[in-house]
Amino acid sequence: RSGGGAYSWWIAALDDRIQCAVPVAGVTSLRDHVINGCVEGHCDCMYMANTFRWDYATVAALVAPRPLLISNTDKDTIFPLEGVIDIHRQVRHIYELHGAGENLGLQITEGPHEDTQELHIHAFRWFNRFLKHDKSMIEKTAVKFFEPEQLKVFAQLPTDEINTTIDEKFVLQARVPSVDDVLKDQDAWYNSRLGQLRERCFRAWPDSDPDWKPATETRLESLSVEEFELAQQEIWQRVRIHFESESHVPLYLDVVFSKEKTLESLEDATMIVSDGKDPLKSYGSGSRSLLPQSACIVVFTPRGMGPHAWQGDEAKQRQIRRRFQLIGTTADAQRVWDIRRAIQVTRQVCTSLKAAPVIRGEQSLEVLVLLATLFEPTDGTQVLSDVTADPKNWPDILNLTRTITPQELVALVAFRNEIADTPQSQEVSAFAKKLMVDSRWRAVGGNRPAHG
Repeated sequence: RSGGGAYSWWIAALDDRIQCAVPVAGVTSLRDHVINGCVEGHCDCMYMANTFRWDYATVAALVAPRPLLISNTDKDTIFPLEGVIDIHRQVRHIYELHGAGENLGLQITEGPHEDTQELHIHAFRWFNRFLKHDKSMIEKTAVKFFEPEQLKVFAQLPTDEINTTIDEKFVLQARVPSVDDVLKDQDAWYNSRLGQLRERCFRAWPDSDPDWKPATETRLESLSVEEFELAQQEIWQRVRIHFESESHVPLYLDVVFSKEKTLESLEDATMIVSDGKDPLKSYGSGSRSLLPQSACIVVFTPRGMGPHAWQGDEAKQRQIRRRFQLIGTTADAQRVWDIRRAIQVTRQVCTSLKAAPVIRGEQSLEVLVLLATLFEPTDGTQVLSDVTADPKNWPDILNLTRTITPQELVALVAFRNEIADTPQSQEVSAFAKKLMVDSRWRAVGGNRPAHG
């Protein structure tokens, strides 16, 4: 029941040695979890790494055609009745396709989120029916034979226990390939890694870029432009560009440039991806030589940060992050998409750019910027100040550490952009440097492959 109900779903779906299952209060629909907020009543045992963006009916259907009784109470607030019935409706179709409709049952009894006697009786009859082929009445109801203390195994936990970190051993981490293997076919390695990132880590990205129009078409047709004052306004001006990163995700970027220029006449752009602190303060001394007259600074903050921060305490923030994971992504993965969209909008707005924007990421956002540059054309040198080889310091992105290593990420970026390391990042840049020593490695400005 509850967490045990979830374990019943996972083990019955994964292992056909389970001949009969009665998960109680262990499943409801993604709509209940994400939109209606049931996610906030649960712990991590209830969730899967939802790479392929399944609803829970797909998990339940994996049990077919084995006997499965979906069991719940009618007033369970964290497994609402409507969601449970919807799961049963979808799974019933699969059982019928198997010709095993009699092996699927739905039990709804009165009560809250509790392990009631009525739930026990029907579960016992279900087991007797399918495991013992016995349909007789239940004579002995559930009674407690042991107190919890009697079931205790260890007087004290072993000092060498690995339960605390077992998740790190279940999942194999990606390994850095040999330089020779990569150099055998650089294009194949590059395209393979980009394809795996898109398929495993960024599967939830939109299939197309919303509101994107080439620069040759009507500019700003679907963007909102806001002008406002800036310190040293006799020299600089700031224009705010509002756009949707994806449906129902409004964001904006600020473009700072010389009073003597227009958006359409800017030839160079540097984008700063910020965590919400105002990076423009570092440009506040405001001398005319601060920027070339043809250049501009674009400041962008992805969703959930700074002016776009989600409201609530740390517990609420955790539940927001869980919502993303339930639908097959993470907040950080969608921030990479936001950065891509900001690059696109900058190119759309500044129609005279001679090259793609130079892009910089502040601190914790640096890895997100590197990932975005793999899918969008950018220019300039990426400074690896906060990129480490420790996967524990990486952003939260599904399957990232099992798909690619920090060293490979830096090498992928170096495949089309210049990189400059720091003492802190030399461990991750060494692999890329070994590759670039070979004359076959594409130099910056050379014939690089198209963006993914």
